[in-house]
Amino acid sequence: MVRVALASVISICFATAESGCVASGRLPRLSATHTVEELIDQGQDPSQTSLQRDFDSAYAPSAEMKRFVRENVPTDALPKQRLDALIGALETNELLNLRYQNDQTHSASETFANREGNCLSFTMMVASLAELADLEVSFQRVAVPTRWYLSDGWIALDEHINLLVRAQPNLLASGSQLVIDFNTPDFFGRYPTRTLTKAAVGALYFSNLGAESLRKGDFRRARQRLSYALRLDPSSVSALVNLAALELRNSNFDKAESALILALQEDPTHPVALASLADTYAHLGQHSLARKIEARITKLRAKDPLNLLRESQELLDAGQTQLALKKINVALKSTPSEPLLFMQRARIAVALENALQAEEDLQLAEEHSVGAIAIQQVQDLRKALLK
Repeated sequence: MVRVALASVISICFATAESGCVASGRLPRLSATHTVEELIDQGQDPSQTSLQRDFDSAYAPSAEMKRFVRENVPTDALPKQRLDALIGALETNELLNLRYQNDQTHSASETFANREGNCLSFTMMVASLAELADLEVSFQRVAVPTRWYLSDGWIALDEHINLLVRAQPNLLASGSQLVIDFNTPDFFGRYPTRTLTKAAVGALYFSNLGAESLRKGDFRRARQRLSYALRLDPSSVSALVNLAALELRNSNFDKAESALILALQEDPTHPVALASLADTYAHLGQHSLARKIEARITKLRAKDPLNLLRESQELLDAGQTQLALKKINVALKSTPSEPLLFMQRARIAVALENALQAEEDLQLAEEHSVGAIAIQQVQDLRKALLK
């Protein structure tokens, strides 16, 4: 089984078995034997020129996009008016309601033409349109809760990106800036963000394309794309993890180890990197290290709010209502503003015949929800629970 992280960022690795046989979740100090420069494809392949063109065109607006902005955003308007006009045109033309394809990464122009893609594709499209309207944009990495699911025989991990659009640089007046987020209903709340450079976003774009090539078995193209991603951003965790998956497929365990250690130096709790490193050490016969990493994964999973949510639902389905409530309360201690957790506690309250508690939790879920879709989901749950 191969593990993949999708949505805005795709990261791939081999699955590792769950294990709690080591008491400590601490990891030993690990050192990479290869640098990023030594890991990436150093060949002077003609395709690198093509990749450079791909990078240049990833954000580039098509003629249709230019016409869209020209027809909908007056050039002589004030910045705030241009922002309002652009958002209004996006809503009117249903460009804020695209078909979500979590494993399909497209350029800005492809997303505009096809009306589908993942949140990275959508964000790049809106960024390109906003820049045509002479607005300032900033890409943001969003720290959404970890969520795994199956995708074509791969295990998938969701990660997320959105866009901050400003009418004028550094202008913080009410209505002068707007976060545009192509979000699935799985993520309802407010989460920490980190600003990304365009080069970093470009690295995510090529990391996704590299992962897609790897899933199709085109290892040569995968290596080209992942190498280019790391040239754009040598600290790209997703590109390092995807490159490690490629090396694992080719039984290059020492290079896979280095790529994963470098990824964990950037993000010490990245679940895909940890799981893949455990597999790498198992292949290398370093079972003690593999077990320590598996124990670390188990410890992190035990604290993960969405994992606790899943376990709570399983307990609720089994009729173990008090244990289900205990799981949710543990999750809420570490993540006190996650709407999904309040919604689950409302379900448990109804099972315990406590309608007042259910209504209180639904109100909290609605207060912490972001966006009309998320709020509507809470309201639909209220109708279903409190008939």
